[in-house]
Amino acid sequence: MSFKKNLALRVGDEALKKRLIARLVSNYSYWLGGFFTVEIRSGSAREGFMLKTPGGRAEIMASKAILSPVSFNKYGVSLPALDGLAALSLADARRDGKIALMDELGPLTLESEKLAAAALETLASAAPCLATFRKGARHFEDSFIKMDDTEVLDLDAAGLSGVLARLDGWMEWWIKRLAE
Repeated sequence: MSFKKNLALRVGDEALKKRLIARLVSNYSYWLGGFFTVEIRSGSAREGFMLKTPGGRAEIMASKAILSPVSFNKYGVSLPALDGLAALSLADARRDGKIALMDELGPLTLESEKLAAAALETLASAAPCLATFRKGARHFEDSFIKMDDTEVLDLDAAGLSGVLARLDGWMEWWIKRLAE
């Protein structure tokens, strides 16, 4: 069995995505580069988002406490985190022969020219890429569907077991090739 180079998960359930990313990082962190996002919470209130790498680096990506010329909903956006850690983590993944994780591609990604360019370069490179994007994000949805080397899966409760099986198969297939 062979797999396409890129796997894109269309996320319909954020709680499932959070669990899936945690599972991926726990099981495959050695083979992953790139970045993922986690919520910053104060009790039950969301205060922002942290950008993390599977290798353990982290920076605040968006927060109610950040004053920035770029904002997303009620959060100020840290362009240095997007231009720096996020974009560089994709370059590192390509250089180091890792699977490039790009969690939560969306409007924030497009706020950083460096991150948008790094994401496009990574998707077009030889590196296998695992990307997530929100269901209904037409720009990303349309782009991924048009890419011949990309498979798009829907991440929702109804199809979770199938997505997990496909994702594990894709990861193992690429890990075998990267290890050769």
